Amino acid sequence: MTHAVVFAAPGEPRVLELQDAPLRAAGPGELTVAIEAAGVNFIDVHRRSGALEDGSAFPRSLGVEGAGRVVDCGPQVRGFSPGDRVAFVDSSTGSYASHAVLPATRAIRLPDDVSSETAAALLFKGLTAEYLTHRCVPLAPDDWVVWHAA
Repeated sequence: MTHAVVFAAPGEPRVLELQDAPLRAAGPGELTVAIEAAGVNFIDVHRRSGALEDGSAFPRSLGVEGAGRVVDCGPQVRGFSPGDRVAFVDSSTGSYASHAVLPATRAIRLPDDVSSETAAALLFKGLTAEYLTHRCVPLAPDDWVVWHAA
């Protein structure tokens, strides 16, 4: 069983509900993670309000990043074992939940000195910063950057 924050229709924050749902088993190449911390991103507001329509079925979950402990590994998973601490970015099951089942390729192992809270708060934002400053517009020494949402 998993507990998750879901919404049955777009709207204001009051559309969010905590629901219980069966937890499906990890399939080939997937991990089941007991979530200890979830990242909060402005994209969650867009999804909840309906400003970002992804076409997925309702009820929908929220949260694209989280951190916790692996509780199960599906067939064909290499490099992870139950008990491993991981952080992940994956929007398919949502991280505003007690558990997530996600592709192992969307997870990274956490070092002991990085807390679940820190990893969940920074992973997606860090990937976004890397993407924007290294792939979209590679920065060079003496370039100016304006951070307008931090």
